[in-house]
Amino acid sequence: MSDYGRESIRSVGKRKAETAALLAEERRAKRVWDECRAEIDKLQRYAEKSVLAGDDGGARKFLEQKLELEQREPRLKAAYEKALAGAAPVQQAGGSGAGPHAAAPSQEQDGGRTMSAQERWEAIKAKRDRQQ
Repeated sequence: MSDYGRESIRSVGKRKAETAALLAEERRAKRVWDECRAEIDKLQRYAEKSVLAGDDGGARKFLEQKLELEQREPRLKAAYEKALAGAAPVQQAGGSGAGPHAAAPSQEQDGGRTMSAQERWEAIKAKRDRQQ
């Protein structure tokens, strides 16, 4: 095999590894952000139940934990959006055939209308505010 052929194979392998790493980082960042939001919602429910049970001290504890997570959540969101932006060019170029992530990674369908990441975030915040 020629040097050119070997170099081409190495180059393709390197690009595949880089692509897989970018996509894995996007999924990891999304999972961490989702877990944080779920924990915030859970702590809110626990605080409400504590108040109903007459345990104001427990409610305060849950709300303090919730506040800590709410302060961390924007950083997690930013990390996810950064990872998403890093993976988007790879996905648009065909990437590694990332399955459900392959099409428009920063957009989601909402009743036939495409939502941007910012719109999804605003919708999530509005839903959370309505639940409180």
